[in-house]
Amino acid sequence: MTTQSTERASTDRGLPKAPTGIQGLDELTRGGLPRGRPTLVCGSAGCGKTVLGIEFLVRGATQFDEPGVLMAFEETAEELTQNVRSLGFDLDELVMYILKSRGMAHSNQLREFLLTDHGIELEDVYLGPEGVLTGSSRLAQEAKEKAATTARGEEIEAKRRELERARQASEAQIAAIRLEFQAKEDELRRAIAEEEAREQGLVQARVEMSHSRKADR
Repeated sequence: MTTQSTERASTDRGLPKAPTGIQGLDELTRGGLPRGRPTLVCGSAGCGKTVLGIEFLVRGATQFDEPGVLMAFEETAEELTQNVRSLGFDLDELVMYILKSRGMAHSNQLREFLLTDHGIELEDVYLGPEGVLTGSSRLAQEAKEKAATTARGEEIEAKRRELERARQASEAQIAAIRLEFQAKEDELRRAIAEEEAREQGLVQARVEMSHSRKADR
């Protein structure tokens, strides 16, 4: 039975039905589960109650564009995802979030809906160039950005160390030049002092020689 015939059958009997999309179940229930009413599924542990509920939600979201909420009290989100992956269901691809709007386009609040060991948690979604990312896509993007941030931080730190080494090398060169200049300055000052002393000696010798000549006359 096709989806259209299932939906049509669900409205022909007066009791509104919500098609499950599960092959055989819609035929058995004559159109699906009663819409707007609770349905209790009973069974022993391991009989497939959780899998039935998840398939109902997945097919409702993928085939009938209907939202759904799964509240698990024993299994984690990772365990549930792993358990139904063998059935061809990838829960990570389903966008799970709560959208709250007060009627204004700019007042929409988007949060990711997480089922954790501590209950339901709301977490900010990732908003990027590709739009809203949730679940494993968000985690992968966050890991990628964290790695990029770490790489940039390491690059910046490496440049800072290189700058420090360049500064130390420059200061060492400047210190060496200063020492060389100081040594050269001391050497030149000694040479100048020696020349001045020699010049002063020559002047004194000429003066004494002149006085000696005058005395001989």
